[in-house]
Amino acid sequence: MLWRRWPPLALAVLITGILPTTAAVASSSLPVPPGVPAIPPVAFDCSTDVTDAFNSWLANVPDGAVIALVPGGCYRSNGTILFNDKRNITVLGNGATIKASGAPACPPSTASNGNGYCVVPKNPDGRCPTGAVHITATGECAWPVNRAQLWFDRGGGLTVRDLTLQGSNFTPDCAESNPARSCYDSAREADGNLYVRGSDGILVDNVHLKNAWGDAVQASPGGSWDAEGRGAVMARNVTVRDSTVDTVGRMAFSCSGCANMAVTDSTITNVGYWVVDVEVEAKTWSGDMTLERNTYSNVYLGLIAVTPNLAPSTLGPIVVRDNVGTDAPPTCTNAMRIGLPNMPRSSSVIVNGNRLYGGAEGIRVSAAHAEVTRNTIDFPRLGCGGYTGVVFDGVPSGSIIGNTVLNATRLYEPVSSTATVCGNRTTASGPFDQPVPC
Repeated sequence: MLWRRWPPLALAVLITGILPTTAAVASSSLPVPPGVPAIPPVAFDCSTDVTDAFNSWLANVPDGAVIALVPGGCYRSNGTILFNDKRNITVLGNGATIKASGAPACPPSTASNGNGYCVVPKNPDGRCPTGAVHITATGECAWPVNRAQLWFDRGGGLTVRDLTLQGSNFTPDCAESNPARSCYDSAREADGNLYVRGSDGILVDNVHLKNAWGDAVQASPGGSWDAEGRGAVMARNVTVRDSTVDTVGRMAFSCSGCANMAVTDSTITNVGYWVVDVEVEAKTWSGDMTLERNTYSNVYLGLIAVTPNLAPSTLGPIVVRDNVGTDAPPTCTNAMRIGLPNMPRSSSVIVNGNRLYGGAEGIRVSAAHAEVTRNTIDFPRLGCGGYTGVVFDGVPSGSIIGNTVLNATRLYEPVSSTATVCGNRTTASGPFDQPVPC
């Protein structure tokens, strides 16, 4: 039984619904009636690590409960707060923060090197063991530790609202190109903010995701599966809205196997790789993504990369609409890269109304029916060679209409593709008549 003394200004509702007088205590073994606000009985001033106590209490919170954090509170967790097969639970952050104040604890058979890495001995041949990552600076082998401030493992119907999730990456410029990928660290890329593993129905609303070495939000299958992915529980119906991402070493949002994932009306900055990455990692999995009305800046690569890693995994639909990039990337890459040639075809790609800055290419779509309309693509960065607004590679049908392409070498490049291309322009104003009027 866990007992903890509450500070005098604690929120005056406990899991029993009784108002405390001076000091109050609560038990992790007490049931939480469905629908009754529940306050985790842990310190909320970041004075101590609450991971174990929080998880012990959370294990007894029933489905259907509402968890309320202390308004403006700070919960220190250098581990992971785990929602294991929980259903229909709402987390009301009330402006609180769940914060990692340092590196995660090293698992057995590894040891901390004092710099935030969990190192393992090299093999007799001098190579790192399978699963370990070579640290260039020290020559050591590091074991990536999976950590997130919140982790949803299967279950579903989970809502997180008005909360800050903060990791331990305080790199001021994650998009710096020299040295390349200054914020990306392969030995720390498993250290994120929020992981969704096989959950169905996740709403992330007004959540501030920051200072992660890995991804801010990662959606992946849960459970166990065979070599082709059969048996996995897909992450489904994952929505992030009205939220912010500030400083991540890898992706702001990623999917290695998901259905109906959406990111809307959010602001993203200081990203070490892509804003969004969809990489389907098993033959029987799929991935789709909707991005609408987001604003992003200071990103090392671009807005979205979508790739099926294994045939016949499937992609799409992919919808990218009314997003705004505010600055050019430091790299000569695509603003968007959707699909791969000679790989499974996406069901459809819609790219509409975006404001983008490209490196050497703007929008590249492969192996999908694609509608690319009303976008503005600018290439203000020098030194990338030729600049192409839209590239269709193996696209069987679609259209490129109503786009404004600035400072480009060419408007459009077809590679084994068929599309209607008309009514675009290569100036900031004037008629849409390139290469011909529609």
